[in-house]
Amino acid sequence: MVIPLNGGEAETSGLELDFSVNLSDRLALDVAGSFISAEIANDIASLGAVAGDRLPNIAEEQMAVGLSYAFDIASLPSFARSI
Repeated sequence: MVIPLNGGEAETSGLELDFSVNLSDRLALDVAGSFISAEIANDIASLGAVAGDRLPNIAEEQMAVGLSYAFDIASLPSFARSI
């Protein structure tokens, strides 16, 4: 059981990149990533957290790589993606 709590202020900063490279007319390589610094800005006694602690449940780094394939179904543009 998860009980959500609100608690004061937080400071976040980071970088997010997302790009796609066409490997052929129909095939593309998709790459995405993020780096996030998320910290509590002031003490939160009810959570037992002090200023400078990382925010819970916030990933510091995330990466994803996938392939996209474009094709037509009944003359309509379509695509399939694999991650």
